[in-house]
Amino acid sequence: MAKSSPIFANEHYIVKLKSEFNFKVIEARRWISKTIEQERLYKIYHPAKTWFVIHTDKGGIIANIMPILEPLHITCETASSKLLIDYLSNINEHYFYIAKQYDKRLDIGLSNFAIDDTGNLFYLDDDLYRWDDFTAFSASISHLLLKLNQFDEAAWSIYGKNIRKQILNNFNDSHWIVVAIEQIKDSFIANDQQQRSRQALFKSLRNQQNPPDNNIDTSASYKQAPNKITDDLIAIIADIHSNQPALEAVLEKLDQLGIKNGIVLGDIVGYGPHPDTCIQLLIESGFSVVKGNHDNAVATGNSARGFSHHARWVVDWSRERLSAQHKEWLEQLPAYIRQDNWLALHGAPIDKTFFNAYVYKMTYEDNLNNLEEREIPICFHGHSHLSTVYYRTITGDKLSNDPIFSLNHRASLVCPGSVGKTRSQVPQAEFAVFNRKTLDIKFHKIFYKMARTLDDMERFKFPEKLIERFLSGM
Repeated sequence: MAKSSPIFANEHYIVKLKSEFNFKVIEARRWISKTIEQERLYKIYHPAKTWFVIHTDKGGIIANIMPILEPLHITCETASSKLLIDYLSNINEHYFYIAKQYDKRLDIGLSNFAIDDTGNLFYLDDDLYRWDDFTAFSASISHLLLKLNQFDEAAWSIYGKNIRKQILNNFNDSHWIVVAIEQIKDSFIANDQQQRSRQALFKSLRNQQNPPDNNIDTSASYKQAPNKITDDLIAIIADIHSNQPALEAVLEKLDQLGIKNGIVLGDIVGYGPHPDTCIQLLIESGFSVVKGNHDNAVATGNSARGFSHHARWVVDWSRERLSAQHKEWLEQLPAYIRQDNWLALHGAPIDKTFFNAYVYKMTYEDNLNNLEEREIPICFHGHSHLSTVYYRTITGDKLSNDPIFSLNHRASLVCPGSVGKTRSQVPQAEFAVFNRKTLDIKFHKIFYKMARTLDDMERFKFPEKLIERFLSGM
């Protein structure tokens, strides 16, 4: 455990010693020079904050001194709602700017911020921390819901609009609003007033005039949730990746089987040459669709994280071909669907971003643990492109590649494979059919007119490596 920094104060100044460091004097000076350079970039510290070195027989102790300021958690006890919203909004402005520009986060607790005599706000913590995909931010909002009794529903609505504005301005991605909402949703709420406050916050974060339909639990999708799925047989498809011939072959096969309803586990676009037609086919199918990481990247243009050079090339190419309506459709897809005894998402149930993490040999145990903790017996997921079932019984965790398998277990992670870009070394379209009554899942693999997909990739001058991977089934 790291040592706490000794603090000394009088009525005017506070001195903090970084005693956890044991530097020679010259090393301490280098550390201070680098820290001052970084703090000037961040623009969140009081201008009178001064770093210095205390010389000792053993070397140099790093320290800083600054004026005594009133911590925000003290200010909020008497401040009006309007003034406090201004301070909190100022914190958010700094917080999201630092996250976007430096991939770091501030410690957003109210005691880490202070106000000077002129009403300006400054950061007190000497340290910044690794960016954590809104986990700490969501926890801080949950704490504020319990603490800020002076905030009524109107105040929370105003504050939610500010959070939404800051997220969109800095990240240009509404999915992060969904991530924040879902994490706040899991927090403890003590009474009805706090519940109403949270709903007012969510409503403004979603920019909704009316609350979402609760018939089926989805993430903040900004549109009415899909109707409850009641058919006995449900198609489970994933990772179409803009491969129109593969999707058409799967939809034709489902029609032959008499299956009218289905769940699409994300990544409608990416990698392949037919993003527009694949989106339109799914809109016309009436299937329930969740968002994948490629869908989000194409919708927003944000492909810096987790995408190879070739994948980013296809993201940019796809954005140029899609209409504004199709990009909006992708952006407003829900992050997950939860109904009865199953959960459907693109990535992994343990992943708070919903579509970035994989279920595979190194992670399936943690994901099965997550399902059991949440009392969800079945999770349908994509992303891995491999037709598999990881499942938990009273005798342990197991893996099945059987073509027909019963999901009547303590917990099951089910991937139907990939429609448009298989990784099973045989270039076929893969999907599954789930029987809601018997809990059986049946996996299908069918051939399709791959030559058309490859011809179109060559015609549109796709990277040769992508064409080779489609052909090899890798």
